[in-house]
Amino acid sequence: MSNCVICDEAEGRRSVNFIDRYPEVASRTVWSDGAVFTMPCIGQLSADHFLVMPVEHRSTWRECGHEIGRLDEAIGQTAALLGICAPELLVFEHGAREPWDGGCGIYHAHLHVVPLNARLDPERILGLTEIRIATGLRTALEAMTTNGSYALCGHWGAEFRWAALASPLPSQYLRRRVAQALGQNIWDWRAAGREPSLLSGLATAGIMTSATL
Repeated sequence: MSNCVICDEAEGRRSVNFIDRYPEVASRTVWSDGAVFTMPCIGQLSADHFLVMPVEHRSTWRECGHEIGRLDEAIGQTAALLGICAPELLVFEHGAREPWDGGCGIYHAHLHVVPLNARLDPERILGLTEIRIATGLRTALEAMTTNGSYALCGHWGAEFRWAALASPLPSQYLRRRVAQALGQNIWDWRAAGREPSLLSGLATAGIMTSATL
């Protein structure tokens, strides 16, 4: 899709959001199977915070098909490549389909995976009403009946919570809620500069900079 920064990266081009901060890094893709790919998140909420995205343009993960069945491998393989030792992986998505649905300004499906030392309460992160429960990530995505936007949160390998959205959430709502739960006041990815944890993760995964190619 034109004007989609994630599509740019899926097709091997560097997005302006990334190249402005890391001009020396040729690519930040950590893992890909041709249908799903992963990369570290700009604006890390914890060390090795990464994103999981379908290669084909979809606005939300609920709209994906066979890619949903690849999520567990994508998360597990990426965690291994990044050397993540944290016992918990918090996963969340603001499934915003269009700019008027709120969201972070990027409308290509992307799940956030945040390594943590202890579990957070997904319902408190969502902070919404009429929350539904699913046995896992895949079950939650496949069971959704909404055609609109939604918010999703849970720990990998455990139950997930999700809610259909009757009205738009503020920009980066879930990022802010997670940051608050972690006792942090930095949550805006747009304000992020160069992050040592992002570069360290790429180095662990064996990602080379353009200067060393």
